[in-house]
Amino acid sequence: MLIDFKTRFQKLTQDLMANIHNQTALADTVSAMADLYDEMLAKGKKLGDAPNGENVGDEATEEVKSVVNQLRDIASSIRTAKTDGDIQAALSKFQDVVEQAAKQGAELKKKYPTPEIDRAKKAIPGCSDEPAA
Repeated sequence: MLIDFKTRFQKLTQDLMANIHNQTALADTVSAMADLYDEMLAKGKKLGDAPNGENVGDEATEEVKSVVNQLRDIASSIRTAKTDGDIQAALSKFQDVVEQAAKQGAELKKKYPTPEIDRAKKAIPGCSDEPAA
């Protein structure tokens, strides 16, 4: 699930850069990022609590919901922007939201370790939670 998310988010980031001068496509890309986070949240909920207790529960859920809402607000701001300055302000907020989400994800990863995955990464050549290059 994580590799799929990272791969798709990476693709959307490339799309974001490609669409930087197309207001509608840029807003659609930011909306797609919000949808991706929302989809990840739904998949996690469907999987349920982790059997070994590393579940992060409501803390992560609320943070992801916040990211989704902020990205949707940014997409709306881009769609309704009247000037380049408005778009730049929305993109600046976008960068802040994505950076904060990455920091929160790293903090949660430290707070809720997954020793089984860490052992698998060491034991199985090529095992990773990162997308293939």
